[in-house]
Amino acid sequence: MLTEAGFEIVSLVPTFGGLVKRLCEMFSKVVQYRLLTALTYPLLLAVSAPFKIEAIDGDYRFFVARKPK
Repeated sequence: MLTEAGFEIVSLVPTFGGLVKRLCEMFSKVVQYRLLTALTYPLLLAVSAPFKIEAIDGDYRFFVARKPK
């Protein structure tokens, strides 16, 4: 999609391995309720903090791209 829009991909990094992905999936269900969101968000941050964002088995991708001049 980026290249079709005229961007040049500078780098691509796999991110968020299995455990962090599962935590995010859990949080996506909780956000429907404000009180549960307020209670679980700090927990999510604390649990995910020790994990690197980059993950060889990552399920998501972080792109750095630029539009050529």
